Amino acid sequence: MRSRSVEPLIQRLPPLKRAASLTEAEARRALRCLHEFSYYPIPEVLGQEVPRKTTDAPVLDSGYVSENEADEIASENKAISLYLELGAGTGLVSMVLASLLPSIADSLPSIVATDYHPTVLKNLERNAASLGSRTKPAASMQVAHLDWCAPTREPPLDVLADIVIAADVVYAAEHARWLRHCAAHILAPGGVFWLMVSIRPNGKFEGVCDSIEAIFAENNTATTDSCQHLRILSKQWIDKKHNIGRADEVGYRLFKIGWV
Repeated sequence: MRSRSVEPLIQRLPPLKRAASLTEAEARRALRCLHEFSYYPIPEVLGQEVPRKTTDAPVLDSGYVSENEADEIASENKAISLYLELGAGTGLVSMVLASLLPSIADSLPSIVATDYHPTVLKNLERNAASLGSRTKPAASMQVAHLDWCAPTREPPLDVLADIVIAADVVYAAEHARWLRHCAAHILAPGGVFWLMVSIRPNGKFEGVCDSIEAIFAENNTATTDSCQHLRILSKQWIDKKHNIGRADEVGYRLFKIGWV
């Protein structure tokens, strides 16, 4: 049963079903709505299969796209066929996205949630399977193993992703380099990589955000097209919400990354 508090959010979604397929503008609008879902109890929105104790909570709280970016994509009509999440963990972000997309588009893209550790993948598969057992329709969600250092093109990763999302997945400078290497192999031409980074000014994670900016400023010689490189196209600061997220977090940085 849908939570009573979720219903107003669904009703406020724009009437986008006239579109034959999901455009980037529609997708960006859907990602903005992820922010509002963060205030609902996880079991009510996604089912009991998702653990209550999850590091994905601050990710959803911070939101992916702000309202002031809406004008930027108003004229874009690129159809999106595949979302791919890196470091999906419990899969909460992908599951909320899968649940939200049927409310805003007739033609649904596929979602692939990826991670590395076998135990994490087993839990992720169980959570993804719970979507099929619910009466509410959801977009197709698959789970795949992905090593950032050695990305594969085996199904379902044989199709390049139009949108790549990752949240709070970088904890050291080498992680940022692996992440860029992986994204360069899976992001389609013209695609967008949304990267959310938690800002922790003290302790061992201090400076992680700076390392991301430095590494994405370098040329990626591993790409097949040496004329194009992944670059940070824009970035924005997102405030931490009260009593949500880790105690050492002061806010979040959202990076929009693409080919230039």
